Amino acid sequence: MDIKALSDFLCLAETRNFGRAAQMRNVTVSGLSRRIKSLENWVGAELIDRGATPIALTEAGEEFRVLAAEIIGHLRAAETGGRLRFLPTLFPPKALTPDKSGRRTVPQPEHASITDSRPTLAIKPFHSLSRRQLDMDYSRSLTDALTMHMAQSPFIEPLPSDHDCEYLIDGSLICDDLSGHVTLQVTRASTARMILSRRYKLKVARFAAEMDDIAADFAWTISTKLRAQVYAEARRRPARDRTNLQNYIFVHEAVIAPGTRSASIDDAIAQLRQRECDTWWTDHIAAYAELMRWAMSPNDPARLLSARAHADAATAANPDFHPTQIATALIACLMRDFDLAEHALDRALELAPNDTMNTLPAGIVNLALGRSETALDLIRKARKFEHGLLSYSSIFAAVALYQMGRYREAATEIDLRRSPFPDAIAIRLAALAQANALEDALALKAASNYLLPSHWKVFHLERFPFADPVATENLRTGLQKAGIETAP
Repeated sequence: MDIKALSDFLCLAETRNFGRAAQMRNVTVSGLSRRIKSLENWVGAELIDRGATPIALTEAGEEFRVLAAEIIGHLRAAETGGRLRFLPTLFPPKALTPDKSGRRTVPQPEHASITDSRPTLAIKPFHSLSRRQLDMDYSRSLTDALTMHMAQSPFIEPLPSDHDCEYLIDGSLICDDLSGHVTLQVTRASTARMILSRRYKLKVARFAAEMDDIAADFAWTISTKLRAQVYAEARRRPARDRTNLQNYIFVHEAVIAPGTRSASIDDAIAQLRQRECDTWWTDHIAAYAELMRWAMSPNDPARLLSARAHADAATAANPDFHPTQIATALIACLMRDFDLAEHALDRALELAPNDTMNTLPAGIVNLALGRSETALDLIRKARKFEHGLLSYSSIFAAVALYQMGRYREAATEIDLRRSPFPDAIAIRLAALAQANALEDALALKAASNYLLPSHWKVFHLERFPFADPVATENLRTGLQKAGIETAP
């Protein structure tokens, strides 16, 4: 769906005439008709009664008119002076998405007279810092710089405590109605500019059932009604698209934004069952969710055990679903069951030899098994595709080069402008130290310390398991040489 299509629809609903609406929207009548038809196809219902004179809205059209006006109203309000609130979450900085809990007018009663027309939309920049890490000096590095400014602004209201409101960053939102882009621009705080190193554009251009595609997300999170349309669309889609979309919805509601839609994994699983998902599918999603939550708290082995149990249950019920085999391979690697990891990977490749989603996991498993050259080839090949872990691929590629003794190449493999993650910086520091480029390592560490000042204290080696203990010790040596403590 394109934001322009909503404006087209509202204009037509107002004029009740295709000719006048086309003139006002600066398009041809046939072009406007195609846009409206495309919007109807996306919604899944007829919005316009073309047989009436003048044309009229159907019942679905009247309902959708309210929703479209609400969406456009939010954008207009933001464009004319709304404030954005930013909350760091857990994925790499590939996309931004509105926070479901933040769509309310911000001002307190004493400010109402001057701020009623300036609602706040909450946008979440994704990055890879874990919850444990966020609770350390990183949170203070933001709050120290921003607390005074934020306290003086009547347009900023903290999110509830379970949203870690101390991490909010000031920004603004600009909607370009001609191009259909929504542009996020950070306005203050050097720390924020480091995290959000460039403008992000939300191109609300089409609906797509891909985990990394948020084209529809900006629209459907604004309204419960439109979210219901997404669920309905998911049920109509082919199996693969449907599973991708359900996976995205689940992860967003239960893992990325805990507390907004689901207080726990159990609640989220219950939601999936209420949507009448197959048991094996629910277990498959639960396995991935537990795996992701382990990534947030790597010292919690119960998460891995739960992920393994769910993956085993999903495989027992549907042994031919290759994404579950991929999940099993990754979980088995982290649990150091490398025989199972290799078996599950082989099974996934047997079931779907040409599926590009297998490429990066295959590289990760081969890296764990000590096949560094094969792993490097697969990881670099995976960069041609658009899948969720790719923003982390340079780290895995650097580790492969590191294990081959190509330390300089490992250090340059990681582009910190695109991947300013703690793991990326730590691996690059280790590679520089092993290459005896200690001056470069110290300079990098000094430049990064003000953003992540205490994240060098402990690097969790279980994030990069190796079948060969020599490989683990090799990585530990480089990290310690760079002044980074390791665990376990």
